[in-house]
Amino acid sequence: MDKVDELVDGLIKELRDKDPIIRWIAAWALGEIGDNRAVEPLIAALRDENPVVRWRAAGALGEIGDNRAVEPLIAALRDEYLDVREIAKNALESMKKANEPLYNSYPNLICSKCYLSAEKKKVKGFKFVFCRGCGSSAYLEMNVK
Repeated sequence: MDKVDELVDGLIKELRDKDPIIRWIAAWALGEIGDNRAVEPLIAALRDENPVVRWRAAGALGEIGDNRAVEPLIAALRDEYLDVREIAKNALESMKKANEPLYNSYPNLICSKCYLSAEKKKVKGFKFVFCRGCGSSAYLEMNVK
């Protein structure tokens, strides 16, 4: 395990710390690092009791840009706190822009992690491309024949 792996693993554990400031910092750092292993723990953090942690988790998911976060971010659009709703919307918009080229070329995409083809999906007006196997967009590449 290299230093980045250790750091990401430690930050993921910190998302469950008692202190909301620690959880907020961990979510921020995971977004900055951009490691896809943080996606599921950050999705869980969207349900944190503290709105500032939810806000930062939504922002981090937008920075990472993995399509597994699409439906949880759409759910966050109904959060009771305006700031959480706004950053969830911004995260979805940035993911939408990043996905447009993928969406148009999806028949030629293959996942370098599972070696399965891509699937396109519309979710509440947003167009996204996912791997049929792992559900991520991070590993999609043009299928070179």
